[in-house]
Amino acid sequence: MRDFANSQAELWLRQRVGELGMALGLGLVFAYIGPFSTDKPDFLPKLGYWAGLLACWFIVAAVVEQALRSIDAYRSAGVWIRRICLVAVASAPMLAVVAPATTALVGWEASVPELLEMYGQIALICLGVVILSDGILGTSRTAVAGRGEDAGGATTHALPPPTDGGADATIAPPSVLAESTLLTRLPPAVRGPILCLEMEDHYVRVHTSRGSSLVLMRLGDAMREVGSTPGAQAHRSWWVAADAIENFERSGRAARVTLSNGLTAPVSQRHLQSIAELAQGRASSF
Repeated sequence: MRDFANSQAELWLRQRVGELGMALGLGLVFAYIGPFSTDKPDFLPKLGYWAGLLACWFIVAAVVEQALRSIDAYRSAGVWIRRICLVAVASAPMLAVVAPATTALVGWEASVPELLEMYGQIALICLGVVILSDGILGTSRTAVAGRGEDAGGATTHALPPPTDGGADATIAPPSVLAESTLLTRLPPAVRGPILCLEMEDHYVRVHTSRGSSLVLMRLGDAMREVGSTPGAQAHRSWWVAADAIENFERSGRAARVTLSNGLTAPVSQRHLQSIAELAQGRASSF
């Protein structure tokens, strides 16, 4: 457990250092270029301005992103829709940081048209930062770990242990662990048969019979690590286990599955046939 906690601290620190390095590196670039009428001040004030604002962006984006994750429509949306939504929402509070900083640097005076223009500039720059962050920091996130609460508010949810006096069921038996590499990446308290995988930005929330935990990896990689657990991808953000399907509903082009843990996963047209076959096979097994 101590090794697990240390790995989480190392992962969190590495991510923060990566974001700080990006803020400084991009700050140097922007200070040299001087975009949006910031070319006249001296280099060091410009460097502090740009690096500071970019560092603030990572903080604001993390807070806003965590809030957006509580919305089902956001979690089930595509990657680009989530990115655009994040930038559109987070750019608003960034105005409270950028406006006074710009006033201090170049003597900028606020007005409604100027604020609207500044919002557009913030959104444009931050969208570029998000794309770069995905490419630079996202591809380096190969170390995977289930997490307790961290700076971004990610949590591990575990069900209470059984009270029937039997063996401790909070830890999956060796046979279950041997079948799935993914389970070995989870905290012991939530290791159990995998019910579904839910994509949350750079993370995959692994739902098991014992609870759920966030894992830092791509959904495609997580699906390859479920082992012999039968199932199929239901949506670009969801994978469901066959044994977890309780109900399959289809209304026109929209479809969804209800799982044994009470969750409802959307089913896209691309994966409709495979999920329908899984649901049919599940129903025939009763």
